[in-house]
Amino acid sequence: MVLEKIVFRGIISTYVSPFVVALSIIYICIFSKIKVGKHIKRFTSTFAPAAFGVYLLHDNSIIRDNFMKKLYLIVDGDNLLFPLFLIVTIVLIFVICLLIEKIRLIIFEKLYIDKFVNRMIKFVEKLLNNIFDRIVSLTSL
Repeated sequence: MVLEKIVFRGIISTYVSPFVVALSIIYICIFSKIKVGKHIKRFTSTFAPAAFGVYLLHDNSIIRDNFMKKLYLIVDGDNLLFPLFLIVTIVLIFVICLLIEKIRLIIFEKLYIDKFVNRMIKFVEKLLNNIFDRIVSLTSL
């Protein structure tokens, strides 16, 4: 009962929970030491940018409220097929969102949106560096 209250209040399950942050740091430490071959590097470099898009798509409030919540009402939680349904659903959602994100990346590349965003990033970076340099020069007087 106490554990349920802790989990449902978000002490354990939120992104900023000490447990989630610590686990994230542990994952980074573990996975940063792994050496992979060039095929896996190519696969990862192709799909890693899209994986973040999958997260953004499936966690979007419109998608979550109108699709995800209703999807799990199809199969009753007490049904023996629920675990299989859950796994198939997770894989389908990931693949569909991955395809949508890859299509978005291709469209952005064709419309040169990526180049525009990179130019804007460089501009803002330059602007902030100039501001920082002026602040440093004023404080060193």
